[in-house]
Amino acid sequence: MRRGSLVGACLLSVMATAGCAFSSPGESSSASPQAFTANATAAPGSGNAMAGDADLVDATCERSPSGSWSFKAVLRNSTKHTSHYSLSVTVANKESGAVYGSVAQSFAVKPGKERRVSFSTVANSGVSEQSAVVCEHFTTVVRDT
Repeated sequence: MRRGSLVGACLLSVMATAGCAFSSPGESSSASPQAFTANATAAPGSGNAMAGDADLVDATCERSPSGSWSFKAVLRNSTKHTSHYSLSVTVANKESGAVYGSVAQSFAVKPGKERRVSFSTVANSGVSEQSAVVCEHFTTVVRDT
């Protein structure tokens, strides 16, 4: 039941932010990127799920010269319970509202442990209008009790 709430909260946040455009996650990019970072806030009414952004550290969203976006971060569980995270990352144009792409994935992290996460291609926004393009991430967490 907890995972269902977590998945539902993630899907709601991704739909609200990204219009449900999903792609498959991969490994980190080796291109010379331009770095961008962003934060998100909790989704109201998410049941047992709560904002997990405090557990997401060293988050970077990077754009290569060709306009391909990648994301890297570390999920750090400093609690005494296994934590189930849902992470979504969206790349969009803040002026036009166009969503270039989004990825979402769930991760379980044992108590006191951390897990590196990366998506090699979140989206490709091309090379034009880069000043209006933003990369946002949102993390929800459900902790075992």
